[in-house]
Parts: sequence; structure tokens; C-alpha cells
Amino acid sequence: RKRELEGHERVKLPGHHVLWLPTATEELAVVRRILDLIETTPAARIARLLNEEGVPSPMAGRVRTRNGVTFETSGLWTQNTVRNIARHPLLVAVWEYGKRSEGDQLRLTKDGPRALGRGDYSADGKLKTVANPADQVIRTPAKSEAVTTPEKFGRIQEVLEARGRHLKGKARTRGQAPNPLGGRI
Repeated sequence: RKRELEGHERVKLPGHHVLWLPTATEELAVVRRILDLIETTPAARIARLLNEEGVPSPMAGRVRTRNGVTFETSGLWTQNTVRNIARHPLLVAVWEYGKRSEGDQLRLTKDGPRALGRGDYSADGKLKTVANPADQVIRTPAKSEAVTTPEKFGRIQEVLEARGRHLKGKARTRGQAPNPLGGRI
């Protein structure tokens, strides 16, 4: 090991390789706490608890740009942040690649690049980003140790699936037009 990289730093040197290693003990303590709570407590309640305690979110203090305007992130926890942490495959030391495909010539699959098919185009003939089926996602072991056991991770995934089952497949909007009443309600 040479050194830990700074935020947004990239290194391309001969004979060097950059690895993600979970070394932040404070952040890992928060992740472990989320994993302990998520089986019995909804993600929104965990986010509220972390915000009340003043625990900074993973993106706290980062600068982002949206539509050319630079702003600092709020640092508050959200339900999605908690749920995404609990679903991350690195918790069991697994990297996942190719969850989505969006190439305009070929699309990445587990078996190598594939040609575009009918499912890669929308009804108006434009290319769309498609979610690959779970059996086509590329999974490799990570170089770090697991944060939790595969059994506990599986139980958490089942709980999260059961909580979101009633919303599965329901569109937030119908068609391509935004909800005309969205800003008024």
C-alpha cells in the first residue's frame, strides 16, 4: 500500500492499482448500525433518527453541479440513502457490474458484448437504457472483507423486498408528460 487517495483523486501510474478498501471506521460503525436496525425499523425512521443525532450523511459537504449551478449537498439522510446502503453488494464483499446497458453500438453482458435488439429501443425508435436481468449482472469478489454475513444480508434483502412489494411495478407518472398537478398538491 502506498497511501489513501484524497476525494476525487485519480492515479494512473505504471505498476499501481487503486482499490476500494473500507478503512473509515466511523462510517463503518454507522453502516453496521443501519444493518442492525433495518430489519425491524423502516428506512425513513432510521434516516430521521440519524438526522436528529446529527450524523453526517455519506455525501455531506460535497459540492455538486446541477444545470450549471454549483451547490453544497445538505448532508441530511434520506430513506433512499439508508435503503441503498443496506442493499449494497460490497457489504458481503462482492462487486457488481453491468446492472444497466446503455451503449449505442453494443451492450455489455456477462458473456461479452451483444448486438442491440428490439428491447433496446423505445416505441418512438430512440435508444433507451435497459436494466439487465439479475442473471446477466457480472459479479466478482471484492478485495475487502465483508461487513456482514451473507445470511444476514439475505434476510435484509427479503425484508426490504417485502416492504416495497406493494409499490413494485407502479409507475410514478403515466406516459412521458409530467403530472400537471405535481407542483400544486
